[in-house]
Amino acid sequence: MLLLENTYVVIEYNSEDNFIYLGWKGYVPTTHYREIVTRLYELRIEFQTKGVYKLLSDSRVLPTISSSDTHWTVEIAKKYYPSLERSKIAIVLPEGTFAKLAMDSMTSEFQRARTDHADKIVSQYFDHIEQARQWLIQEESPL
Repeated sequence: MLLLENTYVVIEYNSEDNFIYLGWKGYVPTTHYREIVTRLYELRIEFQTKGVYKLLSDSRVLPTISSSDTHWTVEIAKKYYPSLERSKIAIVLPEGTFAKLAMDSMTSEFQRARTDHADKIVSQYFDHIEQARQWLIQEESPL
């Protein structure tokens, strides 16, 4: 089910595997990036009431995010983390080396930001989307 699509992103609910898919389409200006991330958190909170706790973030073609957007992303996550009951996130890494380094930086900030919610959030990084999907849909004990 299509939840949002525009020039920069597609967000869908995969009912077969019960997860939200976030697919970046390339460069995103700051204003749009922040609107999309905010909307994603709103959708995740809405869908958790339907038993949807999983997210597949396809960042393969997402170029480097600015340091101000990285910081903003971590701050907005802190705002929304308390509203998420639990979360399992599979992230497909960007293809370029520089973009992967930037993602590593964001990951470090996320790790520090979610310390208070670490028991509710599980995430894993992948180079290939099918590996990410398989990990995401495997059954495991609840968080």
